[in-house]
Amino acid sequence: MTTPYDFHIESLDQHRDRLLVQVLFSLLLNVIALLAIFHLVIPTTGDGRLLGSYLLSGVLAMVISVRLLFMLTGARDLCANILLAALGSLLFASSFYLGGVLAPTVIFMLVLPVLAATLMKRRWAYMWTCLVIGAWLTLVILEFRGYSMAALTFEANIAIVQTIALMGTLLIIIGVLMSYLVSNKRLHQSMELSAKHLDHLASHDELTSIPNRRSFFEEAERTLLRAQRQGTVFGLLVIDLNDFKQINDNHGHAVGDEILRNMASRMRAGFRQSDFIARLGGDEFAVLLGTVDHRSGIEQAIERFLQVPCDGVKADGANLAYDCAIGGALYPAQGDTILALYEAADANMYAAKSTKPASR
Repeated sequence: MTTPYDFHIESLDQHRDRLLVQVLFSLLLNVIALLAIFHLVIPTTGDGRLLGSYLLSGVLAMVISVRLLFMLTGARDLCANILLAALGSLLFASSFYLGGVLAPTVIFMLVLPVLAATLMKRRWAYMWTCLVIGAWLTLVILEFRGYSMAALTFEANIAIVQTIALMGTLLIIIGVLMSYLVSNKRLHQSMELSAKHLDHLASHDELTSIPNRRSFFEEAERTLLRAQRQGTVFGLLVIDLNDFKQINDNHGHAVGDEILRNMASRMRAGFRQSDFIARLGGDEFAVLLGTVDHRSGIEQAIERFLQVPCDGVKADGANLAYDCAIGGALYPAQGDTILALYEAADANMYAAKSTKPASR
C-alpha cells in the first residue's frame, strides 16, 4: 500500500543563495564582536583607535549593504565579489596605516580566499588566493625598499594586537566554515530527497501516486521468487473500470482523472497493508495479494474491497458513480509465472465484465 508522496527539494542555486545569507550573518556577528573587543581590550593610540573604529564600522556597513543588494538583485556571484573586493581594499589600505606587514589587518586577508571558496566556484577561490598573496608580497616589497608606513598601534602592544587579530580571523573563518558545513548538510539531505523523488517518479503513477506498471511487475517477480523458495501461495487481481471511455467522452478527461484518483483511494482503503496495489495504465489496476492460501482468500479480498463505498465524483453538478470488474488468479494453481497469472486474472476480469459489474 502507498500514500501520496510529499517532498521539498532545494536546488543547488538555492543552497548557494542560502549559504551567502548565512555567511553574511556570521560576518555581521563577528565584526560586531571584534568592534566590542577593539574598544574594550586592545590598547591603541588615539589615531589608531579612531582608524580601527572606522575600519570595523566600514566592514559592518559593507556587509549590511551587500545583504540589501542581494535581496534586491539576487545576483549571488556579483554580491560575493563586491563583498570581497570592498573588504580586501579596506584591509589592504588599512595595512599602510597600522604597521605594514605587522599590521593586524594583514592576517584578516586570509578570510578572502576562504569566503571565495565557500560562496563561489573554484576559479574565484584561486583568483582571490592569488590576489591576497599579491597584496602580501606588495607590502613586503614596499617595506624592503624602505617605504614608510604608519604604526598607530603602540609598539609594546604589537604582539597582543596581532594575537587578537589572529584570533579574530580564526573566529571569522570558523564561523564561515560552520555555516558551510551546516549548509552542506542541508544540501545533502535535499539531494537525498531529490533522489527519493526521482525514484518515486520512476516507480509511481503521477496521477494517482500509487505504484506504476513497472513497479508492479518488479514486485510481482520478487513475490514469485519468494513463493517458489518458501513454497507459499499468493494471488493476483486485475481491476478494470467499466465504460471508462464513455465517461471521458461524455464528461471530459478532468472527470476521468478524478475517477482514477478516487479509485486509487478506494484501493488504499479496501486492501491490506500487506497487499501491493498499482495502476497498470489507463483504467486498469492490479493488486498482489501476499497472504492468501486458497481461492476463497481471493474472493474474500475482493469482497473486502467492494465493501468500501463508491462515493463517485462531481460531474456537471451531479454525483457520477462508476463501477468496475475484477478478476483474480492464484499461484501456482492458475499459473506458475507472472505472465500466466496475469493472463488468467485478466481473463477472469473480462468474464466478470461480460456478466455484471463487480462494483456496488
